[in-house]
Amino acid sequence: MIKKILSCLPMLAFLSGCGSSPIQIDQFKVLGAVEFTQAQWRAGNESARAKMFHSFLKKNEPIENLTRDSIVKSLGSNTGYYLYDEFPAYYLDIGKDKPLLVSFVIDHDTNTVNEIYLDSAL
Repeated sequence: MIKKILSCLPMLAFLSGCGSSPIQIDQFKVLGAVEFTQAQWRAGNESARAKMFHSFLKKNEPIENLTRDSIVKSLGSNTGYYLYDEFPAYYLDIGKDKPLLVSFVIDHDTNTVNEIYLDSAL
């Protein structure tokens, strides 16, 4: 399973580009297929959260309807940072040396998700 995730990591990094392109939800399938629950997310570590991330996105389609508040209510406080405090950001561990940073870029006018940014953690 880890080999499959690691082999798909370059594809994920490519799809994220320089962070300005939206990422399709199905691109996160490679992280795992564990059913998202709020309790398990909050109790889980970065590795467990990575396996639930795709399920969270699928349960909340279309993602563009999610607000910052609804994301924080479901996933808790940020564990990472991307550009602004208003962008919920979370680290996901996929078994590499550095975790992935996933951030929900929020449109300032609508307070809803504009895109999902994916990058290797610094």
